[in-house]
Amino acid sequence: MAIETQPTPASGRIRVMSVDQNRDEGILAVTFIGASEGKQSYELNVAALSDSIKTDGLWHGLEQKVRDAAAGVKGNADDAYDLVSAVGNRLVAGEWTKAREGGGGTTSAYWIEAVMRLKGWTDKADSVQRLAGLAEDKRDALKKHPQVVAMVAQIKAERAAAELEKARANAGDGGSMEDLFAV
Repeated sequence: MAIETQPTPASGRIRVMSVDQNRDEGILAVTFIGASEGKQSYELNVAALSDSIKTDGLWHGLEQKVRDAAAGVKGNADDAYDLVSAVGNRLVAGEWTKAREGGGGTTSAYWIEAVMRLKGWTDKADSVQRLAGLAEDKRDALKKHPQVVAMVAQIKAERAAAELEKARANAGDGGSMEDLFAV
């Protein structure tokens, strides 16, 4: 008999499974929470999949990655493009996930632009290819290089200033912020 589980606080949904990748053994392991005996786990042997299924899975994963990149964009195609192209550039540069801030490096969407500015490169596609051609340790060192980190900070400051100007232009007079709290 299956055991009923409680909803997770964040989503309100009932979590019924977890999925883990064991890439060394080529296994996708699925654990079912509260399942009946004999139905608590399932292992998918990736090596047993046909090349066609592996290719379908690859394309599905890449499509989902691109869709997820722009999921939070509300009706602004330019913002969606910026997010999707940043993910695409990261993938070409050999990075599946964005580096976290505070880890001594920079996020991919910015470090490529920073290197382009510092080197005087103007063609983004060519720049991505050049950077993708570097050894991973050299790319990692570039992301943490003080000149690149400083340029990333400058790029972020420029974009923040542009966003502020855009918000001011869209708000018009808008009155004072305190007026918005008036009952």
